[in-house]
Amino acid sequence: NNEKTNNTPTQMELRCVIAIIRHGDRTPKQKMKVNMTEPHLLAYFHEHCDNPKKDLKIKAKKPMREFLELVKLMIREKEEARKLILETSKKRVHPSS
Repeated sequence: NNEKTNNTPTQMELRCVIAIIRHGDRTPKQKMKVNMTEPHLLAYFHEHCDNPKKDLKIKAKKPMREFLELVKLMIREKEEARKLILETSKKRVHPSS
């Protein structure tokens, strides 16, 4: 409710963007290269890619569905980890006596 905060909007931070894009929707210059360290994504990549030096292109429904479920799992794990961090920091700031 903005009335309680003197009409100051709540600060929000964009944490992640995951996009699945059709090849025709971008030009080659719009490719993004990333050094990935997320274990779930690395495992998925190695399961579905013959050569780790090449791009991974997925067109079939089953691997796309697997990827979607993997992303949902990663989001849940990150949210749970964040909750634990917040709970731990609250306990440090306000220890119960």
